[in-house]
Amino acid sequence: MKPMRYYSSQSCSDYFNSRISCDCSYQNYTVCHVTFMVLYNNQLTGSIPDELRSLTFLTYLCVYRPPPLFPSNIHLLRFLMEFCPITRDLSDNYLNGPIPESLGTLHSLVLLDLHDNFLNGSIPAALGELSSLQYLYMGQNQLSGEIPDELGKISTLKFLGLSVNRLSGDLPSGLGNLNNLERLRLSSNNFTGKLPPSFAKLTSLKVFTIRGNNMSGQIPSFIQNWTYLTNL
Repeated sequence: MKPMRYYSSQSCSDYFNSRISCDCSYQNYTVCHVTFMVLYNNQLTGSIPDELRSLTFLTYLCVYRPPPLFPSNIHLLRFLMEFCPITRDLSDNYLNGPIPESLGTLHSLVLLDLHDNFLNGSIPAALGELSSLQYLYMGQNQLSGEIPDELGKISTLKFLGLSVNRLSGDLPSGLGNLNNLERLRLSSNNFTGKLPPSFAKLTSLKVFTIRGNNMSGQIPSFIQNWTYLTNL
């Protein structure tokens, strides 16, 4: 496999059409650390292994089912192709069970993509400890419960995708602390209540989708300050 363009690295495995890359520059080029894992198109089943917590240098982790190449998916495809290369092959992963709390110890993660599997249970509050994370995509699963307020601690976050799950309750006010957030996708869940006043601080938003929920109240006037918004 060719080296990834994100860093100086070399391939350390390419099993089952996976992409696993390492950075081997440590200790005078005698030690390698796994930094990049793309595990689509493997028909993986079972739960996410807790042992992933040992990959402390992991930066990109993508374990999704590639979407069909329809025009309606073009923005999603561009996003995924930039960070996690995909193909036209639509064979799936079928991961289930809860998201391990231990993923919150992977402090080097920039991207965590688990979308379009069968993951269930609640979103671990420990993910709020991912201090380098920019892209968190967990849409199209079977996640339930409320969004943990702790996600609002990830000040580096630019993309949060939680659409098409079974999430419920009020939206946490902590999400309003995500000053760098550009895309927030919350459609097709069971959220209730109003948009928190803290969302007035989300002035970097370009995309905000919340259709298919049970929200109430009027559209808040602070949305007029989301001057970068192109998709609502």
